[in-house]
Order: sequence, then structure tokens, then C-alpha cells
Amino acid sequence: MRCGDTMDDWKQLIGEAMQIETTDTIAAFKIYERAVFAGLTTAQNLLDDVEAAQIIEAIYGALVLSLIHISE
Repeated sequence: MRCGDTMDDWKQLIGEAMQIETTDTIAAFKIYERAVFAGLTTAQNLLDDVEAAQIIEAIYGALVLSLIHISE
């Protein structure tokens, strides 16, 4: 979140980070961190919608399982 009530758009942030990641890795990493926070905030806001919540839960489960599989 920025100061005030404006929420960052995670997709836009990822685009910004991708444009500078080859020239300024540290700045890109900071933007990616903001994108993660913005994406999580968006996902939490969608949890009020039951269908969206089920989709997010399924995606989260798939990501966790893929991380477990990769670490083995």
C-alpha cells in the first residue's frame, strides 16, 4: 500500500520491475516485493467472494504442493 488509500496494482508493478531488472536489480527486487504485497492484498480482498476464495485456495494448494515437490 502507498500512503493513503491507494492500492498498488500488482500486475503493473511486475511490469515495472521487469523493465529495470537487468539495469537495477536492487530496485527491481523492491518493486517485486511491493507486487507480492499488492497481490496478497488483492487476494485477501477477494476472499469475501466465495467462488474467488475457492479459486485462490486451489491455486495456493497447487503452489504449496509444487514447492514441496521441488524441494524434495
